[in-house]
Amino acid sequence: VGARVPSINEMPINDKLFIIQSDIIKKAAAEGPCVIIGRCADYILREHENCLNVFVHADKAARIKRIVGLNYCEEKKAPDFVTKKDKQRAGWDDLQNYDLTIDTSRFSVDIAVDLIIDAAKKLDQ
Repeated sequence: VGARVPSINEMPINDKLFIIQSDIIKKAAAEGPCVIIGRCADYILREHENCLNVFVHADKAARIKRIVGLNYCEEKKAPDFVTKKDKQRAGWDDLQNYDLTIDTSRFSVDIAVDLIIDAAKKLDQ
């Protein structure tokens, strides 16, 4: 007896959300150049030939300074906030999933943007 495949209405909400996001990401990539931040786009677009996967990271001190400077979090709560985000993002740092990694504790965001644009242009050559 074969297993019954659940309908989308029977799926957990996280699975439904992933399917919807996957469809949106695939559609955006099919329509032309686009930038997708997160959302497992490296996995969803793994068969898309003209895709540049970038991992932007920084050390904890730099991330704390950045979120406090942008008023995302109070200074005293920032270390716990960053630790919580790190736990949520565990496993994202498998470098085999990325073509380019940039440490923004060493390079400014503007320089990181320039590096990504340069790499994307060279990808087309």
